[in-house]
Amino acid sequence: MRFFLLLAFCALSLNTSAQFWKKKVRYAQLEAPRSAVMPHFNISGPRIPKISYATIACPLVFDFDMAERAMLKEAKRNMRYRVYQQASSNFSDLASLYLLHNRFSEAKWYLLQSNALTHDVKLNLANLLTLAGIKTNLGDVLLARTDLQEARVLANANGLKADIAEIDKRLIALNTNKPLSVRPELRYSADVEAAANRKTASLK
Repeated sequence: MRFFLLLAFCALSLNTSAQFWKKKVRYAQLEAPRSAVMPHFNISGPRIPKISYATIACPLVFDFDMAERAMLKEAKRNMRYRVYQQASSNFSDLASLYLLHNRFSEAKWYLLQSNALTHDVKLNLANLLTLAGIKTNLGDVLLARTDLQEARVLANANGLKADIAEIDKRLIALNTNKPLSVRPELRYSADVEAAANRKTASLK
């Protein structure tokens, strides 16, 4: 009896798979994937031509009154706290500012104040040379020569050979040129000098 039951179960298990008699199809083996080749991209970006900034003309915006007020404010603060060396540099800067506008009286006055305060030999020499240049432009050749001679004594005392050579060149140029009379349109104005005196008095 057990034998018949075993045969019956085997027959039933074979019938449950309807495709047991079909032949299995073997497909061709897939090729191994090749290494992917990435496309080449130019990531350097477009080549931008170089621009010469020297060829670009920019208008110069300069507010004289604002610059003057800022310099006077700094000079006033340094004078108040007795930082005289820095104040001396402020006065030289003010003189340079006035020279840009041909205000020779004020430039001369502030250069003299700078020399009265400074202990810097280089600044003193630069102020004297600038004073000599102003007086030469005004036609005061004798006074210009006096400033140059004073500058030469100062340079010689401090062993500044390069400055001595420059001063000698300027003295020779003054001696070879004919003395000029003081040009009336460039005379020192008493009103301007009085205003400069009041400005400095307010700084102290």
